Amino acid sequence: MNIYIDKQNLLSIIHSAKSETFSDCMRMLKNNFCMFFTFAKGDILQLDSLEKQDAMQWLTQMTSGVNASNHDNVKWGSLFPSRPLNVDSFKGEQLTAVYCLSKESDPKLEAHAKKGNLLIACEGQEITILSSLYFDSLQYTKNIFHKISSWEDLKEYVSPCTDIIIADQFIFSSPELYQKNIYSLIRALCSKVKNSHVNIVVFTLKSNYNKLTSTEFEPDWDTIYSKIRKCAEKYSSFNVTFVTASKQTLEEHDRTIFTNYKYFSSGDSYNYFDSNDAKITNGRNLHAHSHAEKDNESDAKKFLEDMQKIIDSIKSKNNLSLIKKDKICNFLNFPQ
Repeated sequence: MNIYIDKQNLLSIIHSAKSETFSDCMRMLKNNFCMFFTFAKGDILQLDSLEKQDAMQWLTQMTSGVNASNHDNVKWGSLFPSRPLNVDSFKGEQLTAVYCLSKESDPKLEAHAKKGNLLIACEGQEITILSSLYFDSLQYTKNIFHKISSWEDLKEYVSPCTDIIIADQFIFSSPELYQKNIYSLIRALCSKVKNSHVNIVVFTLKSNYNKLTSTEFEPDWDTIYSKIRKCAEKYSSFNVTFVTASKQTLEEHDRTIFTNYKYFSSGDSYNYFDSNDAKITNGRNLHAHSHAEKDNESDAKKFLEDMQKIIDSIKSKNNLSLIKKDKICNFLNFPQ
């Protein structure tokens, strides 16, 4: 994962050394992040003597004895991100990075942070933002199954996002169940987003089997699309896309949810609750994975690659009707 740090924010991080979570955050940065400083290394020499000493000591600690896989984890003089921020132009890894930026550099920085699309820390907020990327005792993966008594509880574990990609074969298998689950689930996943927009993509089966009537049925995509869009809070909006595929195609990554900074994997379909709010899932695992750990980040990228292969396969076979509605996503490319 990448982090972009202004000079004022570097000093703010160093001055946060007494914070309870400071050591864990620094260990996370050292072992897992590529740090892009938006100023020249020589600028540190222009600081007053005490700040210069603290900065040089911190840099020595952060670059000595790093893991072989993270040996080149410091970059100087980054021209990105330019100010004022143009978040709408961000792409790829820029949308999964952490930004520790000075309010002086952009008068609208706090407004960008409050939109809840990206992890943006103004001076003094760096440790709080960084500590949101791991769970208890510097865990990067946590089984939260027993913590979820309703989808409302998921809000504690989500991070800002621009995109949500859900792969679940059976999420629309029963109207009674998905009415109680998919909309609440999406509201929880988007709970950090305010006055902005999110792209939602759902990979699922084209048709499902009704055990009561012994017939296949296709979900009412128009109604589901409309209801998902209505889940957006006031002044926010959702783009929604459905990608329908075969069971064999979806099986490997079934029950996965990708967001910018975390992904979730479930032991069962996300139809956890019935119409009486009872937890009826047969699964026993719901893992939250932070992209701040290298293996988790790699797994998230592999998920995106495989979802793109599904889309590309649909395009190559000229089955474009299998992709429905908005076809907008920052992490996937759709045929138009």
